[in-house]
Amino acid sequence: MVATASLYNGVCYSSPSAALDAFYTPKGASMHFVNPQIWVFYYSKVAGVWNYEKHIANGTLWSKSYSQPVGFSPTFPLCDATQPLFDGMEIGWGVAVAMFAALGIVSIKQAFFK
Repeated sequence: MVATASLYNGVCYSSPSAALDAFYTPKGASMHFVNPQIWVFYYSKVAGVWNYEKHIANGTLWSKSYSQPVGFSPTFPLCDATQPLFDGMEIGWGVAVAMFAALGIVSIKQAFFK
């Protein structure tokens, strides 16, 4: 088959942007305490672009806020999004053949051993 999707963390996503969303979404905020400041870093998606957000607070007052597009864009290996469908069909045909074989054995047994 043709590789048309992107593989990330063992999951085949339908497009590179879906894999990129899966890459950045679970990354939670990180906080750093630099007396007397609190620095908070996290990723957010705005208008289809992933941004790196940095907020700095002095006590309870948020004084500075920076947002810039993420400079790092990972590349993902290609995969075939239809492969699970064909794997399921292969298993289904195996089960169907086994059922027909069992039916054939039972029919032959009934025909010859009455």
